[in-house]
Amino acid sequence: MSASNAAPAWRLPVVVALMLAAGFGVITLFNIGKAFYYLDLQVYRAGGLTWLNGLSLYEPSFPRPFTLDFPLPFTYPPLAAVLFAPVGLLPFWVSAVLFVVVSLLALFGTGAMVGQRLGLDRRKAWYIASAVGLVCVVLEPIRETLMFGQVNLILMVMIAADCLLKKTPWPRGMMIGLAAAIKLTPLAFLLFFLVKLQWKPMFVAVGSFFGFGALGFLLSPGNSMQYWFQTLTDPGRIGSPVYATNQSVRGVISRLGLDSTVLWVALVAVIVAVTALAVYRLRAADQDLLALLLVATAGLLASPVSWSHHWVWIGPVVVLLVVKFTQTADARIRLLAIGLPVAVIFGIGGHQLVPKEADRELKWTLGEQLLGNSYVIVALVFIVAGCVYALRLSTPAAPSPVQADPARAA
Repeated sequence: MSASNAAPAWRLPVVVALMLAAGFGVITLFNIGKAFYYLDLQVYRAGGLTWLNGLSLYEPSFPRPFTLDFPLPFTYPPLAAVLFAPVGLLPFWVSAVLFVVVSLLALFGTGAMVGQRLGLDRRKAWYIASAVGLVCVVLEPIRETLMFGQVNLILMVMIAADCLLKKTPWPRGMMIGLAAAIKLTPLAFLLFFLVKLQWKPMFVAVGSFFGFGALGFLLSPGNSMQYWFQTLTDPGRIGSPVYATNQSVRGVISRLGLDSTVLWVALVAVIVAVTALAVYRLRAADQDLLALLLVATAGLLASPVSWSHHWVWIGPVVVLLVVKFTQTADARIRLLAIGLPVAVIFGIGGHQLVPKEADRELKWTLGEQLLGNSYVIVALVFIVAGCVYALRLSTPAAPSPVQADPARAA
C-alpha cells in the first residue's frame, strides 16, 4: 500500500477508544435498575482491603469491616487478593470504570489475535475485533461479566496470548500459570500444550502456577494455609451445582436429579478424551485457533461449576465466524445458518427464562431442560463437530493458518 493510501496512524486508536466508550455506555444502560451491579468487583476490592489489613479472607466474617451489597465469600486463592489490593485503594467508581475498560480491551485484544491467526494484518484485525467486540457486549456471558465486574475477559486474553501469539516476550506458558494462580480453572489449558508434547511451555505453566502460589504463601501465609488445605476442598464454597446459571455437565446432571459423581467423572473423561483427540489432530495441522477454542469449551463443560458469565469464549468464536464466513456469498449463508442461532442462544441466555432458585430447577420440564441447558448443548455440538472436522483432515500439517479453515468445523 502506498503512503498516500495508508490509513492515518491516529485512526486505529481513535476507533478503539470510540468502541470502548460505546461498550461502557451499553453496560451502563444494562446496569440501570440492577440491584447488585459490579458485585464481584466489590468482592475483589474487599479481598484486597482485607489482605492489606491482615484479616482473614475465608472466615464467615468476611468482608467485615468492609461491606458488600450482597454477602458473598472470597473464593479465589490469596494471590488474587494481593493483586486486587490496588483496586481496593481506588474510589469505587474509578475502579469500576477502569475494570470495564480493561475488560473491553481484553475482549478486543483476544479478537485481534483471532483475526491475525486467520490471516488479517494487525490493523484490520483490531478494527474488526473492536467492532465485533462491541456487538458481543450484548451477549449474556460477556454482558454479565462486565455487569458483575468479573475477571473472565482478562484471564481469557492472558490465555489467548500464551497460545496464539507467534512469539511472546515472556516464557510461553507463564500467563496460563498466572491465570491459574488467580482462578484455578485455567489449568485446563495445559491440554493445549500436552497433546503436542510441548514440554517447555507445560513446565513453565506448572512452574509459574506453583511459583505464584508460593508468592501468595509468602505474602499471606495464614490465608494461604486456610485456602489450600481447607477452603479449596469445601464443596459448598462456590454455590450449588443445581443452580440454573451453572452451565456445565455437572450442572445438567444435577438438575436432572442424577447428581452422581461417578457419572459426572465418566462423562468428563469422555469429553476430555474426544477433545484431546481433536486438538491433537488440529495442532498437527497448524490449526491452533480451533484447538484452543475446543480446549476452552471442554474446560467449561468439565468444571464442576461454570457460571454463565464464564462462557466469554463465545467472543472469539463470533470473531472467527465473522471473519471466515463473510468472504463469499456461500459463506454468508452459512453465517446466517450458524451464527444467528448461536447469537440468539447466547444473547438471551435460556437459563434466565426458566424457573430457578430454591431448587426449582429440579422440577424443570423437558422444554425447560433444553432451554435452561442451552449453553451445554451448543458446546457439546461444537466439540463433536470439531472432532469430526479434525478426523477428516487429510494432511498431517496445513500450509499456513491462512489456508487452514477452522470455521468449517461449525
